[in-house]
Amino acid sequence: MGSAPVTAKVQHLTKASSDELLKKFAEVGSGSTAKKELSQLAKRRHHHRKYLDSCKRQEVLPNSTVLSWFYEAKTQKSIYQKCNMVIILDDLKDADFSPLIDVFLAIDSSEIDAVDIIQESHCAINKDHVMSLLRTINSKLRIIDLKDMSLVDDFFCFVSVLS
Repeated sequence: MGSAPVTAKVQHLTKASSDELLKKFAEVGSGSTAKKELSQLAKRRHHHRKYLDSCKRQEVLPNSTVLSWFYEAKTQKSIYQKCNMVIILDDLKDADFSPLIDVFLAIDSSEIDAVDIIQESHCAINKDHVMSLLRTINSKLRIIDLKDMSLVDDFFCFVSVLS
């Protein structure tokens, strides 16, 4: 008594079609809660696109690890968890910082709840890039784990300026 195989059909939509579908759902769900959820869904859907657009503008190849961080954040939000992003500095090259900073400048403060910045090893990393990223994320910083003592010193100088 085996069951019949189930087949599913996946339809891929263009951005325009997807946006139109979101608008139709918004019209059907006339309650403010439905509109708010759809608006948040549309915003979350664009984080990776904002990153890719920024990479294109700056003529930088996108970092697949950075894209996976945005995907993980999107997954957390989709199951109504707090959206906590973990940035591993060891996975970034100098060219990755500017597009990443652009995205954080564009992200609405309610879209990501907290950001952890972790440096797992003593890798060669540009302090100015790291400090720019820290300044951009600012109030969303939750955990900062830095191995490079000069970065730690710069971070404490940054914190003392905020106080």
